[in-house]
Amino acid sequence: MYSWFFARIVILSSVVMFCPFVDKGQEPESVSSIFKLLESEATTDSAAAKFSKMGPESTTAKQYLNSRLSALIQQNPRTAPHVWLNSVHLAGQFQIADAIPSLVKWIGLVVGTTQGTTLTTQENLESFPAGKALAQIGDPAVPALSSVLNSGETRERFVACRALRIIGTRQATVALRSHLKQESDPELRAYIQKVTDDNR
Repeated sequence: MYSWFFARIVILSSVVMFCPFVDKGQEPESVSSIFKLLESEATTDSAAAKFSKMGPESTTAKQYLNSRLSALIQQNPRTAPHVWLNSVHLAGQFQIADAIPSLVKWIGLVVGTTQGTTLTTQENLESFPAGKALAQIGDPAVPALSSVLNSGETRERFVACRALRIIGTRQATVALRSHLKQESDPELRAYIQKVTDDNR
């Protein structure tokens, strides 16, 4: 009995002796520290990659971004273009509904060039990151996109229509159908007609 007891003590001691201690310097970065990196042009790309890796499944990351991304998107993109673009991409990926008003502000902004792009690229709003993010957010963005249809400039209305097409829900289709007769641009009106016909 005693030999078994002491043997167990020896085994447990060995486990403790060889168990590696966690170095505090190797602890995972906190969401707040990663967000600080996101705010800097020098480190924003690496921070965005870390948030993307976490994904919207991380409730901690999503809640943190939900309360802070809107302010970054609201700023003029020229001030910190990479910070702005990464913030917009994350707003779409994490479906940050609180960022909708800020995204709508820049819905017509072209990033890069639309020249030489394929029809698929244009339809997917690759050159309009704010519009693409609104499409990714989905139904919560439909009322804001409807407002763009009613009062936006021609380019903004085109982006809003494409975003609603991508969303593709009944709510999005109803918004397009409701706007059809009010649309003054013939090309855009024809586009809306086609989208609504396809979704019948």
